[in-house]
Amino acid sequence: MFTKKELYCANCGRKIDLKFGLPDSCTNCKIRFEFPKITQKHGITGFLLLFALSLAPIWALIELIRPMMNASRAINIGVTILALFGGIVWFKTVLTLLNQYGFYVCRNIDRR
Repeated sequence: MFTKKELYCANCGRKIDLKFGLPDSCTNCKIRFEFPKITQKHGITGFLLLFALSLAPIWALIELIRPMMNASRAINIGVTILALFGGIVWFKTVLTLLNQYGFYVCRNIDRR
């Protein structure tokens, strides 16, 4: 049904490096990859999937570590910092996966 595809720049045709998530622009021609507006059909579906998939693991992590957070203030601060950093990394990962599967397609990106 949905297949994972490679992402290419629509302007110059160069393959997009997804090592650290989806970049903001092409490294070759510098064209920006624009995110769809939320009012578009696929924009709403992709945004809801992105929101749910990016928040679920962070919520689960906080729920699992909640007993330790009540034990020590230093652990509470450390876990909060780790959860925020992990949230940012996970958000970029989910955004990249949704682009590859076609749920949240940015403008100026071709899927092949």
